[in-house]
Amino acid sequence: MTLAFHTPENEETLFNNKSILEMAKSNGYKTYWLGSQEIQGLHGSKYGFIAQKSDDLRLTNYNDNKLANLLAKVLSDNAQKRFIIIHLYGNHLPMTTMIQ
Repeated sequence: MTLAFHTPENEETLFNNKSILEMAKSNGYKTYWLGSQEIQGLHGSKYGFIAQKSDDLRLTNYNDNKLANLLAKVLSDNAQKRFIIIHLYGNHLPMTTMIQ
């Protein structure tokens, strides 16, 4: 919701207005989506819709530990202006799983 300014009561802005990612692209930024979660399916459909609009989309198959390497590669890109979204999976796990 933060990325596209929509609310649970009104999702029209997700489809009718620019997301923050699209705003960055409009202002000359190369956009990157680095994520651990898949972008399709029941829980990924809304953010996946936004993620697919990025210039560079990279996923780690639910492994947050691989995001650092992806970020290092993106930072070595010669793009003048970068807008990077990092979507972690770990914050969606039950607390008991995270502690183990």
